[in-house]
Amino acid sequence: MFPRLNDRTKPAPLPKPRRYAIHLRLVDRHHANRDAKAGLPALGESGVGGTPTPEFLGRGAAAGQQAEWILCLRETAEDRGRALVLRARVQEAERLAAEAEAAVAESAGPLSEEEQNRRRGGEHKTAEAVVRARRAREWSRRLADLRSAAEQAAGRAAALTVELHTVEARIAVRREAAAARAVYLHEQAMRRVMAYDRQLVRRHADGARINGEAKYGGPELPAWVAGHRPELG
Repeated sequence: MFPRLNDRTKPAPLPKPRRYAIHLRLVDRHHANRDAKAGLPALGESGVGGTPTPEFLGRGAAAGQQAEWILCLRETAEDRGRALVLRARVQEAERLAAEAEAAVAESAGPLSEEEQNRRRGGEHKTAEAVVRARRAREWSRRLADLRSAAEQAAGRAAALTVELHTVEARIAVRREAAAARAVYLHEQAMRRVMAYDRQLVRRHADGARINGEAKYGGPELPAWVAGHRPELG
């Protein structure tokens, strides 16, 4: 069973911002110098293409972002399953509550003359006033029972709705944590791409044109972060 996200089990804290380590700076600068010396990116009539390094860094960021999404799915697995069950239970509870309210409304009106004078077994010789009083008491008890049932049904629906919202809130919090980590990975990779780009433009024989036309791969934010997050539940 995957771990459940609750008050005792919380997602790992966000990593602290890292400095752009010197060895990474040297690696990115080396790649920029090497590509510039080799005449990359190539210049053609169709414009300027890209180079492998930004694409490599973008793929690395994408792999890390996907790992965060998988971890989010794992850590919310139990809550997402619970949410599916609760949605069905809420729908059923609301249907029963509506039926109970309809039964109250249908029975709330006064008894007709026929209903007030209806006699049960053994009441053939009972006075009319006594019969009418008995029917009135029966009607009051039945209406009270229907109202009690309606209140209980509404209470069950409300309690299930609160539980569902609580579970959905836990899922949303965990999803936001995953999105924050994905953005963090994106920004870390983007910093390296920009450093590479600056060095490449400085060293390339046609740096001015490259600066205006180059199409670098670089990192991208996944759809579940960039405003189109798929539903977890």
